[in-house]
Amino acid sequence: MDKEHFEMLVDKAGPNGCCIWLGRTRNGYGSLQFCGSTEIASRVSWWLYKGSTNNLFVLHKCDNKICVNPEHLHLGNTGDNRDDWFEAGGKNHNAEKTHCKYGHLFSGDNLFLDNKGNRQCRECKNIRNREYKDKQKRLSV
Repeated sequence: MDKEHFEMLVDKAGPNGCCIWLGRTRNGYGSLQFCGSTEIASRVSWWLYKGSTNNLFVLHKCDNKICVNPEHLHLGNTGDNRDDWFEAGGKNHNAEKTHCKYGHLFSGDNLFLDNKGNRQCRECKNIRNREYKDKQKRLSV
């Protein structure tokens, strides 16, 4: 797909300078077939008008999921994407949980943050580590 075909599916007269994707949507984002796979329209817009994303997220400055205006887009990492989501009113439902999915309490010494900043249950981690070590012992015999 080239810029000309892409622009046939864009309304450039959207509110606040947004260029609104008129094609298919998925989870509120523009969606299309591009180079043999389903892609998010804002990501394709970045590729067509700005170049490589270097495996980063394409984020919206305007908080409009169907905007494909390259001037309203910027690149960011996972943390930037999460921060944008919170600033736009996103809610972390996991933050409200008081127990892990196996019923262990999320508090005190049983709670730690993994390298991505997610809350983890220490008891579950210890169980997984013991199971892994037991499996390794059985395999080495």
